[in-house]
Amino acid sequence: MQVVMKLALLLGVICVTVPLTDLKGSGTSSTTCHERIAGCGQFPVSDGAMKARCKLNKGKCMFACTFSCKNKMSRSTRKKDMYVCKDNEWQLAPRGYCIADNFPVKEVRQSSTYPEMMNRLIKKLLTSSYKYLAMASFYRRADVALPGFVKLMTSLFEKEQNFARDAIAYLLERGESLVLEDINRPTDHEDLLIHLGERTGKLGLERALTETKSLNEYVLKTIATASTDPSDPHRRHFLEDGLLDYKVTTIKRLADLQHRLETFHSSEDYFIGEYRMDLELRE
Repeated sequence: MQVVMKLALLLGVICVTVPLTDLKGSGTSSTTCHERIAGCGQFPVSDGAMKARCKLNKGKCMFACTFSCKNKMSRSTRKKDMYVCKDNEWQLAPRGYCIADNFPVKEVRQSSTYPEMMNRLIKKLLTSSYKYLAMASFYRRADVALPGFVKLMTSLFEKEQNFARDAIAYLLERGESLVLEDINRPTDHEDLLIHLGERTGKLGLERALTETKSLNEYVLKTIATASTDPSDPHRRHFLEDGLLDYKVTTIKRLADLQHRLETFHSSEDYFIGEYRMDLELRE
């Protein structure tokens, strides 16, 4: 009896088979492994851009897959992909993938200076927006009920999203290559939930301020790098007049709000102050 792994590809189907005897083995640990993967059924690895060779790692109870990419595709991976049966489905970590060879558009390309930094900036903007969305979701909970803080975090989320879109448009207008990367799941919602009933307004402001300052430092670094190229003042103008001005203003605003909450030392005074601040933020 065999477990059949079907890989659906654009140019046909490749099937890789692994005997079930390889999964069962003869020891207790092998039987446990077989039971763990039984709920997942057939091992699915499907990606139209790649071919794969997979082998069961009995010790880790995972499938190890080595991928090859089609012509005009380049391999992007950190190490061999491992698939583990978890919650009755096959999950992949870390992720490997095939991407099309990324090249600029020569007809409109104006400068080849530092497109990697702009792509990293786009990822950082999207990562920050995800964090603000997570915190806005926390403040929207019925047992937290701080609509003013929801409005603040949602505004920060939308701003970062808009800046990311503007940066993508700017990059493509200059004929550069856009490289989209995975965005890690933020833990801010869970971290705030751990402190439910405590000074979560202040904690959220601290996190937002730290995130904004971190991104601002990267913007300054990108501007400094662009400044070394006298032939590319347009990139510096794009960063300074839009993103940098907003970051400076936002850092000051968040710091002011955080300082106001820090002045309330007793718990009773703090929650009154937090409520009044929430009323202000709703306006």
